[in-house]
Amino acid sequence: MLFLFILMLINVRISELLTDTSNSIPLAIIISISFYSSVHSTIPYSIVPFTSYISNISNTFNDILDIILLYINNGIISFTSNFTNTSFTTTNIWDGNLSETSHITSIGNILYTTYSIWLILTSIILLLAMVGAIVITLKNDNSKGASRETGALSLNETPSNFQKM
Repeated sequence: MLFLFILMLINVRISELLTDTSNSIPLAIIISISFYSSVHSTIPYSIVPFTSYISNISNTFNDILDIILLYINNGIISFTSNFTNTSFTTTNIWDGNLSETSHITSIGNILYTTYSIWLILTSIILLLAMVGAIVITLKNDNSKGASRETGALSLNETPSNFQKM
């Protein structure tokens, strides 16, 4: 949402939208493959429909990502794992039976306790982006002629009813 707000503030011209941007297609493909493989590896298989079809696609994307990373790293370091199936386990400990938590509750608990510094850093980045958008807006408004809004005269302007003594 903030991205669209900044685009509206920049006032992109139609001529810029009609330019040829086919040189960024490989970058978009690489980013979408890496995003899809990371998201698919984190969500449980039970909430994804057509699990066998999607897992085959995910394995294909993981293989492509492995090849790309091996090409980049010359085969020295591999950052991806070779796990194809991940199983989610539950426990029957008496403690867990007292309070059943969902995935969202667990994520919130981890975010606000263990990784609170990342939450604070993210909020600072969003605050800076919001202040930047406001500064861009105010800078564009002030450059259109602040002297007319305040009623003050600039050095080049003379009043029409100025009388010489």
